[in-house]
Amino acid sequence: MATCGNAGRLVRHFSTTALKNKAVNLPLRVYGLEGRYATALYSAAVKEKKLDTVEKEVKAFQSYMSEIFKREREKERERER
Repeated sequence: MATCGNAGRLVRHFSTTALKNKAVNLPLRVYGLEGRYATALYSAAVKEKKLDTVEKEVKAFQSYMSEIFKREREKERERER
């Protein structure tokens, strides 16, 4: 019969085993906070087989943010005049 202590170890074993079996090979190692987010996003996209979709969404977000920064720079230049 399993005790509570053994059940905890068993649960941990199952959860870490599942992670090890689904490890994703990264094409590039990125470090720091950006690396954590990039790795998590890439791993999730690969596991869900939605890498193309995520790539399109990231590019759309990048374009959106670039436009916002461009507008902010223009506003700043107007204030300086």
